[in-house]
Amino acid sequence: MFEDVSILIPYKPDNGIRDINLNWIKKYYKKFFPHAEICVGISTDELFNRSRAINLAAQQATRNIFVIADGDIFYEPNVIKDSINHLKAAPWVIPFKKIVRISEKNSRSLIKADPTWPLEVTDFEIHYPSEFSHVGGLNIITRDHFMAVGGFDERFKGWGGEDDAFSCAVNTMCGQYKRLNHTIYHLWHPAFAYNSNPNGNNNLMIRELYYQANNDMDKMNQVISGSETIFKDKIKQRNSKECIYIVAVSNDTYAQHLAVMLHSLFENKESKNPVKIYVIDSHISVENKLLLARTTRKYKAKIYFKQIDPTLYREFPTLEYLTHETYYRISIPDLFDKINEVLYLDSDIIVKKDITELWNTDISQYYLGAVEDHWVKDSRNNDLFMPKDSKYFNAGVLLINLKKWREDNIKNKIIQFINNYSDNIMYCDQDALNAVLHDQWLSLDPQWNFQTDHIYDPNVKINPAIIHYTGGNKPWNSNHPLKEDYLQYKKGKIMLPKVSIIVPVYNTERYLRKCLDSLVNQTLKDLEVIVVNDGSPDNSQIIINEYIEKYPNKIKSIIKENGGLGDARNHGLQAAQGRYVGFVDSDDWVEPQMYETLYNAAIEGHDLIICDCIAVEDGEENGQVITGFSGNWLSKEQAIMYSTDPAFSCNKLFDRTLFNKVKFPKGWYEDVGTTPILMTYSNSVSYVQSPLYYYRQRPDSIIKSQDKRTLEVISAWDRVIEKADPKYMEEAVFTVARSISIFIDWKAIFAKEFMKFAEKHRAIIENNKYYQKAVKNNEIKDLFRN
Repeated sequence: MFEDVSILIPYKPDNGIRDINLNWIKKYYKKFFPHAEICVGISTDELFNRSRAINLAAQQATRNIFVIADGDIFYEPNVIKDSINHLKAAPWVIPFKKIVRISEKNSRSLIKADPTWPLEVTDFEIHYPSEFSHVGGLNIITRDHFMAVGGFDERFKGWGGEDDAFSCAVNTMCGQYKRLNHTIYHLWHPAFAYNSNPNGNNNLMIRELYYQANNDMDKMNQVISGSETIFKDKIKQRNSKECIYIVAVSNDTYAQHLAVMLHSLFENKESKNPVKIYVIDSHISVENKLLLARTTRKYKAKIYFKQIDPTLYREFPTLEYLTHETYYRISIPDLFDKINEVLYLDSDIIVKKDITELWNTDISQYYLGAVEDHWVKDSRNNDLFMPKDSKYFNAGVLLINLKKWREDNIKNKIIQFINNYSDNIMYCDQDALNAVLHDQWLSLDPQWNFQTDHIYDPNVKINPAIIHYTGGNKPWNSNHPLKEDYLQYKKGKIMLPKVSIIVPVYNTERYLRKCLDSLVNQTLKDLEVIVVNDGSPDNSQIIINEYIEKYPNKIKSIIKENGGLGDARNHGLQAAQGRYVGFVDSDDWVEPQMYETLYNAAIEGHDLIICDCIAVEDGEENGQVITGFSGNWLSKEQAIMYSTDPAFSCNKLFDRTLFNKVKFPKGWYEDVGTTPILMTYSNSVSYVQSPLYYYRQRPDSIIKSQDKRTLEVISAWDRVIEKADPKYMEEAVFTVARSISIFIDWKAIFAKEFMKFAEKHRAIIENNKYYQKAVKNNEIKDLFRN
C-alpha cells in the first residue's frame, strides 16, 4: 500500500527546535513507513511560505497518493492505512478529530529517544476541532485531486489561511473531504498566529476570496486562475454549466442492467454539471423505457431514446455474448450535429467515481480516449494490420471526439474495413475501431475501465472508478467476483444516505434522547443524523456521544461556537451527504415513518415535500394538528403564497440542491426568511396530508415570547422580497403580506413596527393581485384600512 505514497513535509529551517523535531519525524516515517517516499519542501522565504514548501515537496513526489503532514505532527501508524482506504469513496481525507498538543518538557523528552509506538505522552493539552475547523496539519489526497486545483496558493505568506483556501478549492472542484475520528500528536515549538504575521491581513483577504467561491465551481475557477503556484499549468478549468453527454446502447434484455449502470453513475456524481443521457434503442419495451426514465428523472437528468438504421450492421459477424447492437455505437456521430464530444458507456458496467473527472479529459488531438484491453492486448495486431507495438483498446468506455470523427469520415472507414475484412473480425466493432484508429487514441488511466481480467492479474493494483463486466460471465448470470458491486446498486444499497436529518442542539438535554430515539428508529434506514452542538453549555454533548457510540454509522456530531439555530443548520448542511435534507429541533420528535413517507413522495419527482404537525404543550404527549398547507389546492404558486403559515422547516423534506440558492440567516424567525424563498426556486412541491412531526411548545419558546427580538421577523420579510425568484415575486409578496397580518394579531404589542414595514412596501402589497383578492374575500384584513 505505501509503495504508492509520497509524504509531503513543508519546512523552514530554524537551527533550533524545529530542526530537531523534523529529524525525529523523519526517523518516525522511516521506521513505520519504510516503503513510503519522503519529500521535504523547504521554504527559504523570510516569512515561512508553507504553501510553496508543500508544492515544492509535491514537485519532488513520484507517487500517486500524497500525505501532506507538518514537520511536527505524528500519529498512530494505522491512521494512514485507514485514510487510504477511505480515498475509495472520498476525494480527500482529514483523518483526525482530536489534537494532542504536547508540552515543551514532554516533547523535548520524547525526541531524545528513537520513535516507537505507543509513546508515553504525559503532559499535554487536548483540542477538539469541529467538522469544519482546523483542516490542515495532516491531509491525504490523490495526486490528481491535488493537481486539479494547482496545489496550494503561494500568495499566502507567513502563518495562516492556506489550509482553509486549499480545503475550499478541493471541496468545490473535486468533492467534500471525509473526516475520520483519529488523533494526531503535535510536538512543541514556539507558537505563531495571524496577529504576529505582518502579512496576516493579506492572508485573510485571500482566504475570503476562497470562502466566497466555496461550492461555486465557476467562481472557484476564477479564484484558482488568479493564484500563484508552481503547478499553474496543471490546473484543470472546470465549468459547472457544461453538460455531460452520455451515450449507451441497449435492447430490452439489457435495459434493466443499463438502469443499474445509470443509478451508479448518478449516485457517485458530485459535480454540478448537468447530464443528458442518449440511449440508442433496439426494441426496448415501454415498461423498461419508463424504468430508465424514472431512474434519470430521480436525479433531474434528461434521457432521450434514439434510433439508427440497423440494416447497416445486420450481416456483420457476432459472438455469443456480443449481439448486433454492439455495432450501433459506430453510428453515434450521426445522432448529433452540434455536440462535439460524448462519453459512450456499455450497459454492463458500474460507475464508482464521479464521471466528471473523466469527462474533463482533453481529447482534442485524438479520435477518442480509451483503456487498453487487458485480455486482448496485442494479440489481434496481425489480423487487423496494426503495427506490432500498437496498443489495442477496449471499447466499453469511450470518450469520443465527434468533431474529429465527422471531419475524417471515421464511421464509413470503420464500416468499409468490416466489409473488406469480415473474416478477420473476432471482437465485432471493437476490432474494426482498433484497426482504423490505432495510434490515434489517448490511453486513459485503467481505473476508468477495470475489466474482469484485471482481477486475475496479480501485478495489477487498480482502485476501479468503473467496473466493466467483460466476457460472457456477468454478475446477473454467474458468481462473478465483483457481483456485490452490481447488487449494491441493483438493490439500491447505495453508499451515500438518501436523507440527511440535521438536529441543532442548545440546552435541550432534557428532551434530546426522545428526539434522537425517534430518528434512529426511522423506517427509512438509509439516512444520517447530523447533530450540531451549537455551543450548548449543558450535558447535551454527553448524550450525543452516547448515541454516536451506539449508532456510529448513523449519528454524526458537529461541535461549534454558539451562533443560533440558522447558523447551526447551515453547518449541518455543509456536512450533509444525503440527496434530501430534513430538520428536526432537538426538543421535538417525529413519527417512525416520517422520512420514509416524505422520501417516497420525493422520488416521484418532487423537490420539496410538506407534512402536517402536531403542536404539543411541554409535558404532554398529545396535541393539536397543524396543517402543513393551508391553501385551497396544492400548486407551486399556492405553496409559495401560504409558505409562512406555517413557515416551519421541520415539517418538510428538501432537495439539498435548493440550498445552493439560499442559506438560513442568523437570528430569530430564520424559517420565515428561508422557506418562502426555497419554495420559489423549487420545481415541484408535494403535500403529505398526515401529521408526522411533533412540535413541542415550551413556555420559553420563541413562539410564546414577547421579546423584542420578535422584530427580527421584519428582516425575514425583507429577505423574502429581496431573494425570492423574481418569476414568483407576486406570490412572495402575498405570503409576506399574509405573514404581516398574522403577526399583527399574534404579537399585537409590536403592531406599530409591523405596520411601519408594511407602509414601506405599501405599493407592491396593495397592487398585488393575490392580496386584492384575499382582502375582497375577507381572507385577510386590509393592512391599510382600519
